[in-house]
Amino acid sequence: MPDIGIHSWPIGSFMPMGLYRPVPIVHFTAAIVVQSLLNLAVVGLLAPGAFAVGACAVIALALARRAWIRWLSRARRGWKIATIAALALNLLPIALASLAQGDERFPSAASSVTERQRDLPFTYF
Repeated sequence: MPDIGIHSWPIGSFMPMGLYRPVPIVHFTAAIVVQSLLNLAVVGLLAPGAFAVGACAVIALALARRAWIRWLSRARRGWKIATIAALALNLLPIALASLAQGDERFPSAASSVTERQRDLPFTYF
């Protein structure tokens, strides 16, 4: 019986079948997904706050260093900018949630307004 298997890739036979070199998008996506999962775990365990933001910043720095050592130092400038920017922007929701939560020791004007509104019998705000 003749061998009817595929002997080349659709892109041509210059690339052997067993050769696989991940392109930068694979590494980029892996770094962002890992950071997102670790950020969710940290915020889930610690609740939004300054310590959680600090822990997530350390995670971002550790992932950036790991990416630099493994592949980012050899990548083009666009991938470097995109990876560092995405790791930094991934911190934004955590920082904003911590900022929106506020600190109980320093009540803001918005929190005092809502406390006054709660005391009023008919508030439609």
